[in-house]
Amino acid sequence: MFGMRRKKKEKTVKKIQICPACGREYPGSPRCEVSQMTADGLPYQRIKYGSAREGYGPALGNCVCCGVFPGALHHWGCVLEVCPACGGQMLSCACDTKHTNA
Repeated sequence: MFGMRRKKKEKTVKKIQICPACGREYPGSPRCEVSQMTADGLPYQRIKYGSAREGYGPALGNCVCCGVFPGALHHWGCVLEVCPACGGQMLSCACDTKHTNA
């Protein structure tokens, strides 16, 4: 059509956040360095992005939420992180989760 212009796609800018566990900015930092956590007072190893325990299938690229690489730990507070205690979404599960900075 003559005289009609296409609208340019607006770019969405991801807000930079600071991981409360490792202190790094994300997205942008390839992994969180804090691998230990507690859930309801018991110690657990955090689940790596793309692992079979996560239940989403193999990671095909960086996490769309926090930007970590496949095989790395999500940044604390990522909506895709799975709770190792109950298997639910960590942000919304009923477990009392805390990262343990060593």
